[in-house]
Amino acid sequence: MPIPKRFRRSFPLSLATLALGGLSACMNTDKADPTEAFTVTVKSKASAFTSSASGTYGSSAAKPGSSFTFEFYAGKGSRLSFASMFGQSNDWFFAPDTSGIPLYDAAGAPVSGDVTDQVYVWDAGTEEDQPPLQGSNQAPRQAAPNTGPADADAHIRRVAEFPVGAFGSAPAKPGDSLVFEFAAPKGSRISFASMFGQSNDWFFAPDTMGIELYDASGSPRSGDVTSSIKLWDLGTEMDEPIGMGPNQAPRQAAPNTGDADADDKVRLVTDSAYADVSKILSARLASLGDGKFRVTLSVLPESPTPISPVVYQVHMGHHALFTPGAKDAGKGLERLAEDGNPKEAAKNLAGYDFGRAGNNVHVTLMPEGGGKFQARIDVLDGSVTPVGPGAYSIHAGSSPIFAAGAAAPAGLEPLAEDGNPTARAASLAMATGVSTPLSPVVWAIANKKDLLFAQGTADYGKGLESLAEEGNPKALMDYLASMGIQSGVAGTAAFAGGASVSFDIMPRDGDMLFLATMFGQSNDLFFAPGGDGIALWNGSYRRSGDVTGDVSLWDAGTEMNEAPGAGPNQAPRESAPGMGGPGEGKVQAIADVKDGFAYPKVGDLIEVDLQSK
Repeated sequence: MPIPKRFRRSFPLSLATLALGGLSACMNTDKADPTEAFTVTVKSKASAFTSSASGTYGSSAAKPGSSFTFEFYAGKGSRLSFASMFGQSNDWFFAPDTSGIPLYDAAGAPVSGDVTDQVYVWDAGTEEDQPPLQGSNQAPRQAAPNTGPADADAHIRRVAEFPVGAFGSAPAKPGDSLVFEFAAPKGSRISFASMFGQSNDWFFAPDTMGIELYDASGSPRSGDVTSSIKLWDLGTEMDEPIGMGPNQAPRQAAPNTGDADADDKVRLVTDSAYADVSKILSARLASLGDGKFRVTLSVLPESPTPISPVVYQVHMGHHALFTPGAKDAGKGLERLAEDGNPKEAAKNLAGYDFGRAGNNVHVTLMPEGGGKFQARIDVLDGSVTPVGPGAYSIHAGSSPIFAAGAAAPAGLEPLAEDGNPTARAASLAMATGVSTPLSPVVWAIANKKDLLFAQGTADYGKGLESLAEEGNPKALMDYLASMGIQSGVAGTAAFAGGASVSFDIMPRDGDMLFLATMFGQSNDLFFAPGGDGIALWNGSYRRSGDVTGDVSLWDAGTEMNEAPGAGPNQAPRESAPGMGGPGEGKVQAIADVKDGFAYPKVGDLIEVDLQSK
């Protein structure tokens, strides 16, 4: 973790001189036996953490109209990533891209509001795709988890967009044309609907499987597709004679004025005077290259009717416009078939543009102060899919949840296929923690219990507070020097990322090693041995090697704890020293504080090595 400038400045520039002075004084104590010398090395461990916080949200799928919320702490420079299953799919999931969503802006202010534009739909590449909402191996319909065949493309990639829209601002009269363009991924189809203007509720559309846009070899199609267009009766309004009815769009006093149809099912028009679509209009499909297409609907000069603006849908499997033999689904096609208005249908079918996450979910960030955020994932009322419980990560680098173009990491498959985030969250948890710089190390050699502090009692007021809150060792070092004991400071500035400091000690019989260094991403935490210090002999033998097990993480009790790595009153972020609220009033091992925050293991952040000379 880079050491923030504010944190670096909190250490006095004269520490090198002060540390040398302390060492010089202790070397002048004539009772030290040079044959008993040791070298002590304190090393900051290179971070193995990819998340500063991680977890899960939700216990069951969120249906349209419901939401997930979760809370977390995050420091400046942090980003949010999450993943939730697109429930009506084989292995799709909602997630930001691999850089995550920034939680702070360039000025360092927390981001608030709608961040949906940074969320996408991804294919995990673990199971062969079936048409969304239709596949037998998709979670709502599968007999058991993981029943589908493997995906031939076993790499994570963005789900293509499947455009849905409306085109045209006025009817096309005989001799006129309507032309609309769209992009479509391989394997997809196009469907559209346009009103037979001189009717009560008739419309032109392909059948439920639409018009294929690519041939069997994957090449885009072009040519006349009129034979794929049929004339349908929506079954929402009683039919009147074509071109004469007072409740037909050109003559009605207001929309939706006709009586209900006694047969309320969608069906083909059987009137032989109009059933042959090729006598009314022609339809041509043209490939424009790069996955783009154009459809031209030309109304023949001898046509008995204008046609309305169109609603269109690019889709896999069957389209969502209507189902023959069933009642109108109430998604807006009635407005088109009766009144020639496609806008309501286009709006209500937007969720079928599967590659646009914002058509089905909205994501909102809500800062709560003190580095705390709440995130809410709303499944829209008109969403075509439930959304699975998810896993989240707060991180500074790339998202640890997945990498685009790579194979699915451990635990992503059950999340994306079955809506189960447990395994992915467990994998994230193994690399979750707060990396921290360490302050210069204050050290002393003495045969005295509780030299720097006494567990369960208030800080002595001799400089530990300055070290634990600001990383400033001067006051504590001065106190130790005034006692005439062997002591000093190792290091002149904060160190991190595998850097280390070393110092030599010359203990006498019965002496113990005491040291303290700040947990930099905290309000008042520090690493140190307990009241007995670190023993330098094991019986008659000198100790040598890793003694990190003798070191614990302590709370000085002088300032109220905030989330590690996120608190605004912690040294890297506070505007001035001593800005936090009052602490617990006593020195305690952090495990005994019960402040509700998670802390890494000591051995994940610091290593103390003892070598006899």
